[in-house]
Amino acid sequence: MSDASVQPQLQLIKCATCHESIAALAVSCPKCGAPNTWQHPGVEHFLQVKDRLATPMRFNYTTDKTTIAGQTEPKTTAAGWFFGVLFFVGGTGLSMFLGMVPAVVGGFLGALALIKMRTYEWFRADMAKREWSSSDERIWQPVRRTLQL
Repeated sequence: MSDASVQPQLQLIKCATCHESIAALAVSCPKCGAPNTWQHPGVEHFLQVKDRLATPMRFNYTTDKTTIAGQTEPKTTAAGWFFGVLFFVGGTGLSMFLGMVPAVVGGFLGALALIKMRTYEWFRADMAKREWSSSDERIWQPVRRTLQL
């Protein structure tokens, strides 16, 4: 029953240690207790080619037996930079008249604006269900094409 169209939770594979049939998504073999290291062939393929994908941004990823999720490094939006500088400069300017409190509050609000107004690009591929979702198809097209989703 190794047909790729069969849902993994119903698919049976051989335990690498004792060769008994176990569910593809089992954590371990119920007979011998050996860990189940099976991964969907699409996940295995991604792990083999991930470093050669021509994505416009570097990204981090996580995988499990049937899914892959990726996310770019965060980047601060233009609005984040604008409000960050505005709060910082405004707080510093007011400190000349009102003491250090506005500078501290302005600096805190400026840093918070820079942190909160960050964006991430992401994708999620469920190889078992043949489902794909992403924040921006242009960025993730090489990944989707590699996974044939």
